[in-house]
Amino acid sequence: MTSVTADDLKDVIDFLRNVIPFSSLPEPELLRLAGHLSIEYIPERSRQPVTLDHAIALVRSGGFDIVDEQDALIDRLGEGECFGISSMLQSRPSTYRVVAIEDSLIFRLPGPVFLELLDEHKSLRQFFEKLVSYRASPIAEHSRPASFEVQHSQPVSSLIQNRLVYCSVQNSIREAAEIMRENKVSCLLLVEQKKLQGIVTDRDLRNRVVADALDVNRPITDIATLQPQTISYTASVIDAQMQMSNQGIHHLPIMKDGQPIGVVTATDIVRAHSVSLVHFVDRIFREKTVSALARLQSRVPELLDYWVQADVSPVEIGESMAVIGDALVRKIIQLTLADMSEAPMAFSWISFGSQARKDQSFASDQDNGLILERDPDEQEEAWFAEFTERVCQGLDRCGYPLCPGDIMASNPRWRMTLDGWRSAFLQWIDVPQPEALLNASIFFDLRLVVGDPEPLEALKTSLLPSLKKADLFFMHMTRNALRAKPPIGFFRSFIVNDSGEHENELDIKHQGAALINDMARILALADGVMLPNTVSRLQSASDRLLQKPLRDSLVEAWLLLTELKLESQMAQLQSNEAVSNFLNPDDLSPLRRAYLKNAFKSIERAQKALGQHYLRGGGG
Repeated sequence: MTSVTADDLKDVIDFLRNVIPFSSLPEPELLRLAGHLSIEYIPERSRQPVTLDHAIALVRSGGFDIVDEQDALIDRLGEGECFGISSMLQSRPSTYRVVAIEDSLIFRLPGPVFLELLDEHKSLRQFFEKLVSYRASPIAEHSRPASFEVQHSQPVSSLIQNRLVYCSVQNSIREAAEIMRENKVSCLLLVEQKKLQGIVTDRDLRNRVVADALDVNRPITDIATLQPQTISYTASVIDAQMQMSNQGIHHLPIMKDGQPIGVVTATDIVRAHSVSLVHFVDRIFREKTVSALARLQSRVPELLDYWVQADVSPVEIGESMAVIGDALVRKIIQLTLADMSEAPMAFSWISFGSQARKDQSFASDQDNGLILERDPDEQEEAWFAEFTERVCQGLDRCGYPLCPGDIMASNPRWRMTLDGWRSAFLQWIDVPQPEALLNASIFFDLRLVVGDPEPLEALKTSLLPSLKKADLFFMHMTRNALRAKPPIGFFRSFIVNDSGEHENELDIKHQGAALINDMARILALADGVMLPNTVSRLQSASDRLLQKPLRDSLVEAWLLLTELKLESQMAQLQSNEAVSNFLNPDDLSPLRRAYLKNAFKSIERAQKALGQHYLRGGGG
């Protein structure tokens, strides 16, 4: 066993940058982590269980089997995967053995350093705890079902995360809403003398208070569900999931001895089984070819359908889809680099548009580019041309279509140094011509996927002074954003296509969510905020351009529109139809059509307010 030398540190850090979950660590933490690693060669011929001596192991190369006392295969590990985790977290020897199945190299990380890392980074602890949970309830690989769902047999009471939050039946709607906001919960129980009387949810507040403009000083019992459905604390998670599905509800009070002890939500169930997502990403990094990745990616609809059916927030679905998308980019880059000569210089792979905003869906194409360490010579340019072409084609095979506008790293125009990108962005800000405005609607939504984060952060910082005095840029951006209007007529009827393939349908994305994306981008940039995500932009914006109530209504509208788009696309998939952003509003229930009209009205009001600021009352 040898220590990692100073010369090795760069290679080790580059390796860690592509290993989940260590890839989420900031650069100083990666450097510290690399300094604690030692490397060891494990020959396949030894066939002896690996002993760790109060350390964890990270596979650098080769492969290992985890087997139980009966030699049944629990898991098979490859490059970038860890073992020794359960012993460390549970402070007791594991009953599993780890055996090399080929000549391998491992990094050892001392246990105290690992535990300190988990204490400092909650996301790492959650990742490894779920990984241990997954391995602790194994199913032999050959007997696993086609879907990625894991076992649901644990008691529903295991999902209780927080203390019971409740109010009295005497409280007003306003008081109940304040309790929910302060405790950051999506529902509130009504309890009197330790007995459950009812439940009120955030949907009740939206549907029965906001939509109907109900007086918030009225009793909470006016909008609560009295004598609600409940579930015993001894029932299983699958029982809770089935009860929710059968009753069409998303919150279940958990009862013990006739008293409520907590609430389980549909989102709790999905979060508890997010190891399915972890396992999916784990499978991505195990695959050895782009063809295998494409086959794996074809199973994403299983996960997405599960999330949609469980009523998971579109924001959380977007985050999960981004995790999968980012993992595929990283793995395809990894495979491509392994098949080519070493990269001639450092680079950062940047995503733009929907991938950067974390709202990709089935109809989303790829938008990406490279920040290069320096200007390449002719030979280096040829290397990057081949590299980016192979990566972009690989992404296309994995379900992320090539961009029709050629905004991809395979286009040499979008492979630049930091100075080159800075000049391009400043040109778009200073000279807002039509092409510049089109570019702004794509490139100002940007996020790092692979590489050193410093160049991108430097780029963002360098743009802030120009954005502070870019009134002309924002005026043109606003005029551009207001050219498209939500599809709602003078008498509040929907405006749909009157002929063609999408007759009687409207485009829920380009006539809805995209309009909100455009306004959120203007709000964020005008405030000097470089967040790419639409909901985050709206929630963090100042009141200078749009007041908070109107921004909140845009958040609600965006969530509804995205939810409808996902539901529609899942239905299209299940009917073997081409996936699109179109839906027929007549297919919605009367209540959801009313919500959709309200969403479009919120967009109309926000467009008018933004136009009054930048266009002096003009609407475009």
